[in-house]
Amino acid sequence: TAGRWALTVVTAAGVGGLSVAFLVPPGHVAELLKGVWALPLVVALFAMGKLRIRAADQRVARQNRLSEALTAIGDAASVTTDRAAILRLAETTAREQVGDDTLIGSIRPGPHGPLCATFDSATELPRDNLAKGFLTDVCRIVSVAAERLRLAENLRDEALTDPLTRLPNRRALELHMEQAFVRVGQQGTCLGLLYCDVDDFKHENDTHGHAWGDELLLRITDHLREILSEDTFVARFGGDDFVVVIEDAGSRDELVELARAIRAGPGLQGADRIPPLLSVGVACREPGGGADPDQLLREADAAMLEGRRSGVGVVVFDDALRAQMVAEQNLGREIDAALVGEEFELHYQPIVDTKTLDIVGVEALIRWPHPDGMRMPAQWIPFAEKTGLIVPIGRWVVVAARACVERLGLPIAVNVAARQLAEPRFIEHLREDWGDTSWHLLTLEITESDLLEDLSDVIDSLTAVRALGARISIDDFGTGYSSFSRLAALPVDVLKIDQAFVRDLERPGGVAIVRAIVALAQAYGLDIVAEGVERIEQLETLTELGVPNLQGYLLGRPSVYVPQRVELPFASSSHRAGATRQGRDQAAEQRDQAAEQRDQVSEQRDQAGTQRDQESEQRDEAAEQ
Repeated sequence: TAGRWALTVVTAAGVGGLSVAFLVPPGHVAELLKGVWALPLVVALFAMGKLRIRAADQRVARQNRLSEALTAIGDAASVTTDRAAILRLAETTAREQVGDDTLIGSIRPGPHGPLCATFDSATELPRDNLAKGFLTDVCRIVSVAAERLRLAENLRDEALTDPLTRLPNRRALELHMEQAFVRVGQQGTCLGLLYCDVDDFKHENDTHGHAWGDELLLRITDHLREILSEDTFVARFGGDDFVVVIEDAGSRDELVELARAIRAGPGLQGADRIPPLLSVGVACREPGGGADPDQLLREADAAMLEGRRSGVGVVVFDDALRAQMVAEQNLGREIDAALVGEEFELHYQPIVDTKTLDIVGVEALIRWPHPDGMRMPAQWIPFAEKTGLIVPIGRWVVVAARACVERLGLPIAVNVAARQLAEPRFIEHLREDWGDTSWHLLTLEITESDLLEDLSDVIDSLTAVRALGARISIDDFGTGYSSFSRLAALPVDVLKIDQAFVRDLERPGGVAIVRAIVALAQAYGLDIVAEGVERIEQLETLTELGVPNLQGYLLGRPSVYVPQRVELPFASSSHRAGATRQGRDQAAEQRDQAAEQRDQVSEQRDQAGTQRDQESEQRDEAAEQ
């Protein structure tokens, strides 16, 4: 403003001097006024230009300082994880650049949710556009950084928190246990771990629905919070498993008392609901102990499983369980090595026609020839099913069974565990292992108890298997307490009568039970196989009851060799007639085999003559060359 007024005055003076030059008489004064009237104006314009250039330089320098200050704040905000530190840096920088020591920054939620930074001042100093723009940019940088940190904190909390119960999750448990091990190691105290699992949670979920399952988990969470102190760490490990970590745990008796209080479970409203119990495994890490967090967690889990299996509910991990866990770990490694080294082998037990004793099929039974002696399936199959090793073992069995079919040309039955049927890629793997043909020669056997354990998933897999052309057999039928009315809805082709019923044929009511199973199978159009036939009397009784196929030591033991038909001293006329027919059939078969051998010898002679002719031709060609 002062510059403009000065330029106006100088311009008016110059115009006035020029006007006077025309008013005064011609002469030296007039000429002088005409010559110098513009000189003040030029000087004023030059001064104004210099002032403006210096002001522009100052403005550019100030802009550079403000830009460098914004860059410094932005760089700090990109690497700092403390919102308060970012705000303090922005506040200090703004005071220096604006020249207001009363500036105070704050971060508060904005009108639409995200965090927003603002600056307030105790004085009302006049500020230019650069200062206002600088403060606006600083507020934007701090706001974005604060919101980013808030979102990161929320994501971190969500990553470490179970969405349903809002308890720490498995990852948070792992981090907490690592820190807890360091603290108890420094303090020389005992670290206690309680592994809690809800008994029959799957049954509760399937019976009352998933909404009730979620409600039950929330009630268990409230139950744990009521039992435990506020500073006790409790996490949802996954599913219906909860883990309690207690630092400075005290004695094991105190931990057991706490575990028993937890086992009581939450109370439920309504007489139609029985409060579920919790199985609790207790494990301790004594001062100076060598267990790591993963090992301690496995020990508590093993104790919980033992408590659930035994029905005791609360079990402390001890030397006996440690020996059992070490044995299972060794068994798992041995099974892995056996799979890699192809140590398993299949034994084949014949399935025979009841009247003629013709071999109509075989059952593939896996055996493990171990250096310490033959390991029967009962010694390791349950462990393989529990750990999932049964899946690769089952695939090996299918491949070996396919090779047996190619060699023997007989139908083959393969045992399948429910764990295998529950695998998402079971059908895909089955098609890869068996091939695209001869599905009618494959029968998959599943025990009745496995069929009832996870009915929905199993039925889907079995239906897909039957669509390929294979058959389904219920093994050990009659021991799973299944409903006869449900049998019609199952994708089943064969019923295998359990050997316990065969042994009971001589007892009162034994024949009636087998007769009922036969009538049931006939009503639903199912084939029947009776297992465990060891005496001729059992064979004859089953024949009279109408059982078409038999299996047992009397008719052939499992063996790696090709099963052979057995000859028995029959007491009944039907078996003698069957044996006579079988003898005639065998004689005819022997004649056919002899004729086939003669044809083979003749063919070999022809091949030898052809080979001699070829050799002679080759010699002639060599001589000609």
